Amino acid sequence: MPARTGAEYIAGLRERSADIYIGGERVQDVTAHPALAGGLQTVASLLEMQHDPARSDEMTYTSPTTGDPVGLSFIMPRNLEDLQRRRKMITNWAKGSCGMMGRTPDFLNVAVMSMAAGADYCAQNRPDFGQNILNYYEYIRENDIVMTHTLVNLQRSRAVGQTPFDDRTDVALSVVDENEDGIVVRGARGAGDAGAAFR
Repeated sequence: MPARTGAEYIAGLRERSADIYIGGERVQDVTAHPALAGGLQTVASLLEMQHDPARSDEMTYTSPTTGDPVGLSFIMPRNLEDLQRRRKMITNWAKGSCGMMGRTPDFLNVAVMSMAAGADYCAQNRPDFGQNILNYYEYIRENDIVMTHTLVNLQRSRAVGQTPFDDRTDVALSVVDENEDGIVVRGARGAGDAGAAFR
């Protein structure tokens, strides 16, 4: 799949709905919930810029894998011109959100691209790690995945409990099972800022 449109992004969120709770209630449709819909529409409008005929050349480049147009934030710069093109693309997104969205998709696209550029370093102790990061980079680029990070465990009460069960430490996100569909996790992590996870 080449660079996605805003409509494709919104449709993807509906098709692969995550379990999200706000105020103790499960969000049935993240694309319509008043706490989320505005941010999702902003991200969709940024992706839509990739298909604006007046500036698609400023927003996309040709995938080295498929030949399809993919987001310029994924480009692995080889020269000054590549860096300048990526800067223009990121500037367009910053202007599109009036600089008010702290984690537009380019943030982690560039981070994962940087890790892929250092695949040899990643492979020093385990050669498969180098190939893994290259595969992951290609996957997010070719599917135009919108990501964010989760860096910190949620704060818990540090008050001395009345019983040993009051002072639980198992609230941090951790893998509890692995099956044919992948891993199963339980717990919570936070972005450490105002970010939110969008696919």
